[in-house]
Amino acid sequence: MAGESSLPSTSLALGIDTLETSNQSIAGGIRRRLPTGTGYEVATVLQRDTDNTPLQRFNPALGPALSLSLSQNLLKNFGTEPNTAALRLARNDTAIAHLEFRNRGIGLVSEIEILYGELVFSLRNLAVKRASLALAQDFLRRTVRQIDTGMLPETECFQVEASVASRQADVLASAASARAIWRYRGQRGRMDSEELPIDKGLVLR
Repeated sequence: MAGESSLPSTSLALGIDTLETSNQSIAGGIRRRLPTGTGYEVATVLQRDTDNTPLQRFNPALGPALSLSLSQNLLKNFGTEPNTAALRLARNDTAIAHLEFRNRGIGLVSEIEILYGELVFSLRNLAVKRASLALAQDFLRRTVRQIDTGMLPETECFQVEASVASRQADVLASAASARAIWRYRGQRGRMDSEELPIDKGLVLR
């Protein structure tokens, strides 16, 4: 803040025709509230006055001032409970967010472990079914050769063919189970574009 004025002098003793004054001030302060509800304010003002009178002992004259004010609520917002409610609420929200993130991570890891276990079991079960099918197919070929040489009647072939067909159905069911787990794994956002390894060479002979 600054102000200037110029007035005709009314005293010949001053030896000046016109009285000129200048006022400048700088103010600053801080205002805070404690958790107990107590409010305080510290303010300071620096006043600087100048004039052209020869009688002024200090020119310019500096006038610093410092003030401190305190206030305390006695009814509403008295004490630490109401004044720290927002802080406690924010801390609780942060703790809840951390717990939710932790639980989500634990759930995701558990889900991946379960899917991996199911997929490994399905692939191993499929390998067993394929081995069983290969044995049945080999037995069928030997049975056909024995029938062709007259060592066995043709009726023996029907039972062996039924066994091969049953094992083929087991292989298809196991492959479908493994493929379903793989696709669910893809829908959960993990490598959904990859081809299931069992799809390569899944040919029933």
